[in-house]
Amino acid sequence: MFNIRYAMAAALACVAALTAFPAAAKQECLSAKESREVVVQSHLLEPLQVMKTLTALSRSEPVSIKLCRWDTTYIYDVMLLHKDGKLLRVFVDAISGKTLNPKPE
Repeated sequence: MFNIRYAMAAALACVAALTAFPAAAKQECLSAKESREVVVQSHLLEPLQVMKTLTALSRSEPVSIKLCRWDTTYIYDVMLLHKDGKLLRVFVDAISGKTLNPKPE
């Protein structure tokens, strides 16, 4: 009986975590050329500024940044290298600059 309750509680916790961002969200990352065009047309935050802010806040080294679209929302998918050698992946709303939870796969 205990194992069934534990399994159900774990399953509910997983479902709750997955609903933080719509499971049906389509993710598409843009090329560098497409990104430059969209940043200008949609008045998004500049990727260099996003990267500088994140590296300063996290005291990490920049690795990569790419502009992606989750359904209709533009996000920056940012990779940072922390000084302890661990990679840090951060998702940032390209308009507001707020960090987001990762999209479920």
